[in-house]
Amino acid sequence: MILLLILTEVSLEKLFKSISAYIKRNKDDMAAALDEEVELDIEEKPREEKERGRKKKEKVTTQQVPRSPGEAAGHTPNSDYFDVYFKNDALAEIAGKTKETARKTFKFDVGEDEPADAVDIAEVASEVIREQAGTAKPKFKITEENSGVLTQLPDENGNFKTDDDEFEPPSLVQMQEKVDPMTQAALDEGISFDRAVEAGKRIKHEEAQQAANSINIMAKENIEATKIINYKLPSVSLLAKPKAKAKSRAEIKRELENKANKLLETLASFKVEADILNITQGPTVTRFELQPGFGVKVSKITNLADDIALSLAASGVRIEAPIPGKAAIGIEIPNEEASSVPIREVIDSDEFREFKSKTAFALGKDISGKGVIADVAKFPHVLIAGATGSGKSVCINSLITSILYKAKPNEVKMIMVDPKMVELGVYNGIPHLLIPVVTDPKHAAGALNWAVAEMQNRYQLMKDNKVRNLQGYNMLMEEQGTPENKLPEIVIIIDELADLMLAAKNEVEDAINRLAALARAAGMYLVIATQRPSVDVITGVIKANVPSRIAFAVSSQVDSRTILDAMGAEKLLGKGDMLYAPRGESKSIRIQGNFISDNEIENVINFVKKQYEAEYDESILEHIENAQEAQNAAAEDDSHTRSGDKDELFVKAAELVFESGQASVAMLQRRYKIGYQRAARIIDQLEENRIIGPYEGTKPRQVLITRNELNEMLMNNPD
Repeated sequence: MILLLILTEVSLEKLFKSISAYIKRNKDDMAAALDEEVELDIEEKPREEKERGRKKKEKVTTQQVPRSPGEAAGHTPNSDYFDVYFKNDALAEIAGKTKETARKTFKFDVGEDEPADAVDIAEVASEVIREQAGTAKPKFKITEENSGVLTQLPDENGNFKTDDDEFEPPSLVQMQEKVDPMTQAALDEGISFDRAVEAGKRIKHEEAQQAANSINIMAKENIEATKIINYKLPSVSLLAKPKAKAKSRAEIKRELENKANKLLETLASFKVEADILNITQGPTVTRFELQPGFGVKVSKITNLADDIALSLAASGVRIEAPIPGKAAIGIEIPNEEASSVPIREVIDSDEFREFKSKTAFALGKDISGKGVIADVAKFPHVLIAGATGSGKSVCINSLITSILYKAKPNEVKMIMVDPKMVELGVYNGIPHLLIPVVTDPKHAAGALNWAVAEMQNRYQLMKDNKVRNLQGYNMLMEEQGTPENKLPEIVIIIDELADLMLAAKNEVEDAINRLAALARAAGMYLVIATQRPSVDVITGVIKANVPSRIAFAVSSQVDSRTILDAMGAEKLLGKGDMLYAPRGESKSIRIQGNFISDNEIENVINFVKKQYEAEYDESILEHIENAQEAQNAAAEDDSHTRSGDKDELFVKAAELVFESGQASVAMLQRRYKIGYQRAARIIDQLEENRIIGPYEGTKPRQVLITRNELNEMLMNNPD
């Protein structure tokens, strides 16, 4: 050291001044590098500060470089340790060399404001001398030119300390012991170590992303489940209260007695003896139950319907002979003032509240004033028909409202088809809808085709789980502890069948027939309405597969027979007056349908929407769009390839095959972006006109046309 001072011509005083300045600049770094051999002329510090200095010293002097996962696990999270490897072998060799440092003991004084920490004076002195002599060794920096990539294996903060120990990079075997399974799998495939590490990191990131997505999905499902649990069915307070009757009971009784006497007088004038057994007044009509005298034919009374109407000044008289279950004939005479049936009267009844089915349908009140509640699941498909203004649309609104009052969104789903675009659009956004209300007749065919596919999928599930119907499947899911796998019932409502039959008769009729024949056990039900009950709309196949019927007022006996296979609907009064013929019943029931106003519908819809937003099924929408595109492509092909006409692309195709020297369907599809059928027809036309040769298996078709023939064709067809 003395020889070094003499050679550099540095005074001892100047040296110690420089050392003091160096300590001031680097006091924080030096505080962690205590050495036992240094003696300091300072006052003894408090015990706590000495203890802290001792711990700092021990932290450095006892530092070990962990070489295995076991050793690394022994360090605390705050320990400074390293475990690195270098791609560049030259750098590893440099880093592994031992730096020889002369250690000597110096004794020097420091100021009161300077830190009283022991440092490696030999290191400091050497550094100061090199700085003053201008020969300071530059600090080593890792660059891309001399090191490649520095990769950290286990250490999160990347710190490493070696003190003066010799650094020996870990071997490849040691590094591979620390790699994760993903990286090891990449190494087993022969991938280099660096690429394997990157691949392992990427796979970990992807797995973390997938886990996050799964967590998001589970969270969303939990939110949906919470919504379902907290979902509340609408209250009857959303519906208008019934108005009080204008007439007193005494007035009504007096009117009925007068009508009964007139009826008997009319029958007596035609020499028909009969007795009145009972009088029942309903919302719209009053039924007089007659027992004919001995020897009086029933037909004689039924033929007097018009005469009775004339005598009583009634708009129409309907005779039911005989009344089912009674030895009597019913003569139904319209009331002078018909009273409506607010839907609240039926929905607020005990019968509706206690009705177990989620597809309950509040139809209205029968002729005796008793509420009639049907089950859509037991229809299981129903045809609703009637003239304009007869109450058909109000009946559909009553059906939808009844379901909203009975079922949660996960229990019953609906698909609505409204070609008129004004009746069912208000229901867009309710959570019970699978898709928005369909208004395009062509899209309706796609929706019905999806329903057919869904029906088949449900039957496959039932087969796999060995159950017979949807109720059995849902009960099984409940028993297995997986209620989230339960399937909802689906009600498909078509407001105007006639428009669908005009737009896509074959597709619509085929889908309706398949659903009507098989969908009941799958929990899917059809509600079909039309205002034109003709045989070209309600075909024989549809009638055979739709067992339940609701007939409103129609204009003729023919229409009544088309709907009910019987007369009677032509005698109805309109405004909700209906004949209900459920499945399995030989006689229809006369009912006054419910009335629900637009304000009431809006109140119920808003109540439902506030609790639960609609979440439409994107797969159904995609299915409908794909079906529409396929239908459009087929229609376009047909329009361009009528029998006996050349395709519009015929001349262009001839020019293309001449220039390319080959002809194929795929080539025409790619060039002109057309469907397979149209491209195949063009190829056939080219062959018929001897522009290309016949099909020869795997060999390409031969081009027969010459340049002159092609030019002549182009001149004759300038377009």
